Amino acid sequence: MITVNDILSRPLFKNFALVSGERGLCNHVQSAGFFEWETGPAIMQSFPKGEFVITTLSAAKDDPSAAEEALASLFQCKIAAIAIKNVYFRQLPDSICTLSNKSNIPILFFDSLYVDDVLFDLKTAILENDPQYQRKMIDKLLANSSGTPDALRELALQLNPAFEPYLIFSAFVSEDLGNQQEQSSEEPLKPTDGRSSHRIHLEDYQYTLVPYKNGMLCICTARGPVAFTKTQARRFLALCFQSAVSYQMGISLQNGGLETISQAIQEAIYANISCRINQEACLEFRETGVDRLLCYAAGSTWSHRYYTDLSERLVSSGDAPDLLLNTLITYVKYGGSIVLTSKHMYQHSNTIRYRISKIQSLWGTRHNLDFDAQAQLFVRLHFLYQLM
Repeated sequence: MITVNDILSRPLFKNFALVSGERGLCNHVQSAGFFEWETGPAIMQSFPKGEFVITTLSAAKDDPSAAEEALASLFQCKIAAIAIKNVYFRQLPDSICTLSNKSNIPILFFDSLYVDDVLFDLKTAILENDPQYQRKMIDKLLANSSGTPDALRELALQLNPAFEPYLIFSAFVSEDLGNQQEQSSEEPLKPTDGRSSHRIHLEDYQYTLVPYKNGMLCICTARGPVAFTKTQARRFLALCFQSAVSYQMGISLQNGGLETISQAIQEAIYANISCRINQEACLEFRETGVDRLLCYAAGSTWSHRYYTDLSERLVSSGDAPDLLLNTLITYVKYGGSIVLTSKHMYQHSNTIRYRISKIQSLWGTRHNLDFDAQAQLFVRLHFLYQLM
């Protein structure tokens, strides 16, 4: 959920001056409203918890005590923040500032902006932080990956107007439901301590965390080009996620201008899929081997037809459901070894030979080299289609 600090990072709010309530800058903003004339009970009924309130205090311009009473009532509503256009008031009594600090509700002053413009941008920011809106923008970016650089930059800024000009990395993070990270060679995801010589400071970057499909997408930008390593990206992510939970992370170090964002998002998602297939904690896209090709190819009609045709041939054998498929998966997993396949399936080696021979016949492959290549390709596509 968007915070007061997130709102203030937007270009329109750059000249807003904080008067008091600094500890409330992390308050979540749920809505935007305009305070004009309400008093007493009407205030309590009109301004819900978490609202970012804009006002000129015009109704109390000739009565400072009325302004003080109205602000005190707004604090009782547990709003997120109050921004006052300094038309009628340029300072506030100490009692209100004290109450603001005690309530952890920021008071801000602004000038030279139209209230309607501020409200519009504020409501836009809240909408853009809505998960449904964000998912829609990610879908747009992926669907328009071949768009012009200007169009891609514009879409990126619609996702987060505060993005800096340079993309540093993208990552797709999903919870490891099987806790397979314990078997991985990667070190567990954990926050970096202050003694690390590679400590990451989140405030140096503009980044967005977007719930997307079955995970969380992280897109990190900076004012200038920064060459992150996989280790640095993992340390950055460690600051964003609970260290007690096991995750699988796909990372794209595709960096450059914001126009590279579509490719980076896609690479991160594909790297995450490879993590889940290989039971790895973290993979950078360039570490995913043949998946660098297959993830993109799997989306084509030809690949899907190829996979469907071979699948239907296995089903047509008349054997128990998935018998030949499971045999083939185990056979590929153990490098085409009949001995290891029979051992792990608790079957006689002759039974495994018979099944493999049957698959070769169903597929019409006459040479072992052709069959092994096709078996590996088919099994990989099988797992990709399960996760894509």
